[in-house]
Amino acid sequence: MGAAKSLYKKGDDEFISRLGLGLRQRIMRMPNAAFTETESESSNDGGLEFVLDGKYKIPTTSPITWVTKLTTFKALFYSKSDELKGLPEEDYWKAIDVNWENTFSAQISKLLAVSLYVQWLYDKEIDKGGRFKETLSLNFTYKLL
Repeated sequence: MGAAKSLYKKGDDEFISRLGLGLRQRIMRMPNAAFTETESESSNDGGLEFVLDGKYKIPTTSPITWVTKLTTFKALFYSKSDELKGLPEEDYWKAIDVNWENTFSAQISKLLAVSLYVQWLYDKEIDKGGRFKETLSLNFTYKLL
């Protein structure tokens, strides 16, 4: 639940921001040492979420398109907070979680395109330094119409 606002719109280029309330549920499945059984554990939290979506052609004469999505979440409550009292990570759930996804795409020829996907995730409960992912893809495309 929330509200959205267009920050920039010119042709196909656009940036939109959203601010709202969010509820999340995490389900962790952990196998035992022999990998014969899987144990599940879940937790819930709720808070404020800010999202910025954007699409931009770099520069307007080049074939490169940048698509970005920045998602931040600030938890206001956590279902397992009582279990963490007195531990060093007691307040980690209160830190802002960040997910920043970026895709750079270029149509090289009529049939060939290339994309670079870059993602940075930060969730202090999982890893204090954040996690990084890159994917480079080569795409063959053919348009029927």
